[in-house]
Amino acid sequence: MKVLAILHTALNTSLGLDCRSSAAGARAGLVRSQEADNYPLGMPAMDEIEKAIIHPLPFITSGFQDQARLGIILTKTLADICEQLNRDNINIPLDVYFSLPHPHRTNQGIALQTDEPSAQEFELEALLDNEEPDETLYHSTINKSFKDLPWPVVPKIKKIFFSGSSGVSECINAVNCNNQAADNDVREQASLSIIVAVDSLVSIKELEWLHGCSRLKSSDNPVGVQPGEAGAAFTVCTPKAAAQLGLKPQANIQQCIIDKNSTSQLKAQIPDGKVLANILNRLLPVTDKDNIFQAWVMSDHNGEEPRAAEWGGALHFLTKAKPHTVVSDTWFPVTSFGYTDAAYGAIAIVLICEAFNRGYAPSSHAYAMASADGVLRSGITVSLANERQNNVQ
Repeated sequence: MKVLAILHTALNTSLGLDCRSSAAGARAGLVRSQEADNYPLGMPAMDEIEKAIIHPLPFITSGFQDQARLGIILTKTLADICEQLNRDNINIPLDVYFSLPHPHRTNQGIALQTDEPSAQEFELEALLDNEEPDETLYHSTINKSFKDLPWPVVPKIKKIFFSGSSGVSECINAVNCNNQAADNDVREQASLSIIVAVDSLVSIKELEWLHGCSRLKSSDNPVGVQPGEAGAAFTVCTPKAAAQLGLKPQANIQQCIIDKNSTSQLKAQIPDGKVLANILNRLLPVTDKDNIFQAWVMSDHNGEEPRAAEWGGALHFLTKAKPHTVVSDTWFPVTSFGYTDAAYGAIAIVLICEAFNRGYAPSSHAYAMASADGVLRSGITVSLANERQNNVQ
């Protein structure tokens, strides 16, 4: 793929409603979780009650549920990007790509991970595996989120992806395909692409879904997840377009690889990590025995047994394929923000950009790896922009 320059970033998480607060809080090891008062776990008759632990956004989503909650996060994230576009006097076409939660995933707590799946469970699996879910379920929410924002140029919605933590990777590939088509058309004007990723797993229906799948963390399930919510976005364009706009990139996206695994966590199957290792192997540079390459990796490993097994397997197979590469720094955003699924890819990229901007990045290259709940696996290489390479060893 051709290099994409990252110009603007936005991030809203449980640790703050801006990039700086969220990234600084994560770096400091802060966690702002709370008990979900409206979702108890356990057996009331036996007085064995505990509450789900969630990582909600502060203030702005309080009192909202389901798509209304998602819409609040989406509006705030788009507003942050819109403000930066006006500040920089952007006057070229704006294309928008979304990574959003699958509209069929919350089917009132039907358990996907049981020994004897029912007909209902097979039906839900088919919906979740559907490559073209009903996008119209989100049209009203998206339109309301764009409404009344002072866009310098009216944005055009290009594509919506429902691929969980690999959704942002699909957005990047779609942007690259669009740019290649524009290169072949001399009449096509350069555009700026906005990639927006939002998810909320703390609404009642989401908690019911996770609980029904035995995925919520509790005393009975210590390897479950703590649900979170977040909105993250960034803008990308070609380096040539960035120069024409007079803007210096925060970072560059060098590569994006998507592959498919033969197993799916939604069907209670444990992946071996070979596909993930192969993607990381293709992203990493070739090294010789006299040089040890220390890789900085961002992972969506969320504490669940399938993700743990896959990540451990990936490191094992990577060691065999690249014996002179060491994954020396691994960041897990879920530790700071809870499980955010569809928003993960954008969160990872924004955190990498903030590390570059603030000077605490352990390397000039970062690798954001994703293992979606389904079969998709992906990896993204993010590097410092060329003119800033000398500032990082």
